[in-house]
Amino acid sequence: MQNIECAAQYKVQDKLTSRIVSIDALRGIIAVIMALDHMRSTIHSFPYSPTDLTHTTFLIFMTRWITHFCAPVFIFLAGVSIFLSEQRGRTKKEMVKYLISRGIILILLDVVFVSRFITSSLTDIDLGVLWAIGVSMIIFSGLIWLSKKYIFVFGVIIVVAHNLLNGINISRSSNFHFIWSIFHSPDIFNLPYGIDIQVTYCLIPWVGVMALGYVFGQLMVLEQTKRSKILIYIGLGITCSFFVLRGLNLYGDPTPWTLQKNSLFTILSFINCEKYPASLLYLFMTLGPSILILGLLDKKLPRVLQPVLVFGREPLRFYLLHMLMIGVFIGLNIMIVLILNGGHAPKSDFIHHGLMGVYLGWIFIVVSLYPLFKRGFKKKEKA
Repeated sequence: MQNIECAAQYKVQDKLTSRIVSIDALRGIIAVIMALDHMRSTIHSFPYSPTDLTHTTFLIFMTRWITHFCAPVFIFLAGVSIFLSEQRGRTKKEMVKYLISRGIILILLDVVFVSRFITSSLTDIDLGVLWAIGVSMIIFSGLIWLSKKYIFVFGVIIVVAHNLLNGINISRSSNFHFIWSIFHSPDIFNLPYGIDIQVTYCLIPWVGVMALGYVFGQLMVLEQTKRSKILIYIGLGITCSFFVLRGLNLYGDPTPWTLQKNSLFTILSFINCEKYPASLLYLFMTLGPSILILGLLDKKLPRVLQPVLVFGREPLRFYLLHMLMIGVFIGLNIMIVLILNGGHAPKSDFIHHGLMGVYLGWIFIVVSLYPLFKRGFKKKEKA
């Protein structure tokens, strides 16, 4: 009898310690898409916002739109990972220590390293997605003491109701303006010594998304067949809710969809939801299909998608290294242009490319990094 109990205990432990392939696969897909976004924002020559329907094209719009899935999925899965980490035996105190230390590291990486890439400046700071994840983790180190029921309620209120705050405007002369910007209103702040702080990712609703991801993590320890079916139903439910709410044009996004010059652009208007700060409909539009895909990947991972697992296992490492590789790509472009022009740079901005150059550069980055991550993946598999 004791042997049977021990065997059952080890079986549960194996279930908790083994990685969930569908999570790594989804995270890997999103990591690859993220590289496309950063390549586009760095070298694309298009002078307008890619989602500006008065100037954009279908391909330019969709190249940007598909990357909308990155931040919501990363932050949602960060919440899932917090739950799974806790289930592997960490105490509440250990989780608090982990969340605070990890959060501080992510904030420093964003401020010290990523901001250099985003702003092309040694002094300016862009508070981006790593900042949002880091601060959300620190906040969550306090929430983790609550029961999952209250964490779920907290997440729902933040995600569903935060668009009610859209009408609140705080004067830039107010002492609370910076705090309000940090939480809900993106802005740029000019500090002494030529330092600019750009608040891109506000904490609301991202801390709520992380909280919901944490509660969602309970589903990921269910039996695989049952789990995948539930995930598919939830994904379909959220996706259908997006279409219904967006169609009504009553709540969930500050910019209603409108009829455009043709049916295709009307569809683009329909899916053109606000990211800064992320609206309720933006989150429904991205998380609904992502959870649906997670459920489908949980049933069976197609062979063609297996290579993305190497990136999904180490998303932060990929995040940092692909930015360095984009820098290498730009450096190679500059060298080639200088050689072709006899050492003289043309008057135009010569590192900008059309959409074809964006996609070729993106493929170059992903293919170049794959062997490095595959080697690390194999080492961990053997271990």
